[in-house]
Amino acid sequence: MSNDSRQISAVLHELKNPILAIERLSDILLENDQQFSSDTKRKIELIYTSAKEASGYLEDLNFSSPPVLADDFSFAPVDVSALAEQVVESFQPHAEYKDQALRRAEFAEEAVVIGD
Repeated sequence: MSNDSRQISAVLHELKNPILAIERLSDILLENDQQFSSDTKRKIELIYTSAKEASGYLEDLNFSSPPVLADDFSFAPVDVSALAEQVVESFQPHAEYKDQALRRAEFAEEAVVIGD
């Protein structure tokens, strides 16, 4: 796999989560649509439809293999606690959509590792 192919694969893989979050959040808003004006509801429906369409395009692409990392790593300190919080926040819409609770384990104030 060429370097360009690896980069494209990694970018496409990373696009899936935010697009799915937009889709899920707009779907949640539509479930409570009685609080919105018809114009606002129409805009939320457009957001949902656009996200669903973009998600479909990404699904059509081949994600059968995980993205391959570059050969050259740049190691730096990574706060695992902050990273875990970001992951929980990014998947929260998915959990809400499925009526599931999502939480992270409590870490020390900082949990730093060296990584890329």
